[in-house]
Amino acid sequence: MMNKRYLLLITALFLTGCGDVQVYDVDTKFSNVIRVEPVSKGRRSVFLRIKDVTGHASELATSIEQHLKTKGYSVVADPGIATYKLMVTIIKFGDDTSNGQVVEESSIRSFADRVGIAEVEITNLSGKSIKTRLMVGVNMRGGLFKTPTPQVEQFAWTRLIHRLSQAVSRMF
Repeated sequence: MMNKRYLLLITALFLTGCGDVQVYDVDTKFSNVIRVEPVSKGRRSVFLRIKDVTGHASELATSIEQHLKTKGYSVVADPGIATYKLMVTIIKFGDDTSNGQVVEESSIRSFADRVGIAEVEITNLSGKSIKTRLMVGVNMRGGLFKTPTPQVEQFAWTRLIHRLSQAVSRMF
C-alpha cells in the first residue's frame, strides 16, 4: 500500500513537471571583481550612463537605479556633481551566437541559453577608473519542451536584467 502511494506521488510529480520549461539562473561571472571606496552619505551620488548596442536591455537603467537607491545612492543627471560615474555598455544580450568577438562567453555559454555581457567602468572624482566585464546567463533547458513560451522568454529577459543590475550595484 505504501509503495503504491509513492509510485502515485512520483507519477503525479513527473506528469506535472514535464510540460514546463524551467528557468535556472547561471552564476554571474566577472573578469575582475571591483568595489568602490565607501563615502559619506552626503557624497553618495552616481551619474549613470547605459549604452545598449543590442537594443534589448531597455529596462536595465531603471533596474540599476533602483538597486543603487536601496544602498543609499542618488542617481544624478549631471556628471559634474556626481561622486561616481558609472558607465555600462551592453555588448551582448540574448541568444545570438554569431558574435565571435566575445571569447570569454564560452565559459558561460555552455550552461546558458540567454546571455548578457556588459562592460562596466566606474570613475571617481579624482578621475581614477576601474573596469570589469560582467557575464550572466539564464538556462532555460529544463522540462521536455525546448521551445520556450513567450512568458518564459520574458521571464528570462527579466532575470538577465535583474542579475546584471544586481551585480553592478554590488560594486557600491
